[in-house]
Amino acid sequence: MQRPTGVTILAVLEFISGIFGLLGACALLGLGALGGAAGVAGSDTAGGAAAAGALGILGIGLGVVSLVLAVAAIIIGVGLWTLKRWAWNVARILSIISIVSSVISVINSMSNGQSAGTAIGGAVVSIAINIFIIWYLNKPEVKGAFA
Repeated sequence: MQRPTGVTILAVLEFISGIFGLLGACALLGLGALGGAAGVAGSDTAGGAAAAGALGILGIGLGVVSLVLAVAAIIIGVGLWTLKRWAWNVARILSIISIVSSVISVINSMSNGQSAGTAIGGAVVSIAINIFIIWYLNKPEVKGAFA
């Protein structure tokens, strides 16, 4: 069966997300290594060296997490591109998680007394996009392409 155009778009967006994620992971890993090196080299105070070392470890940790997520995005993109059933399920699940995350973010910003205008606007767009993705993936002809 031919790949639906919308699935092609979703796959390409996953590839792009993965590529940018890889770039971000490399940056975090590099900055983490620099912070770690600064901590090892020391600074004027022992506290400064410890802080630089801790930031280096944090940067490396975030870099590793970003690397894993970037690779996952590329794998999901390949799965969507090749119409794998597991990729269809993962895309739906990630859209549901994104909707829940957006709702929690809005509730959190409103309960902290922050100006929630931007948070609500971004969340509404995110929720709308993810609802559309779930609707689209569940269309009979799209769902059938993943059979």
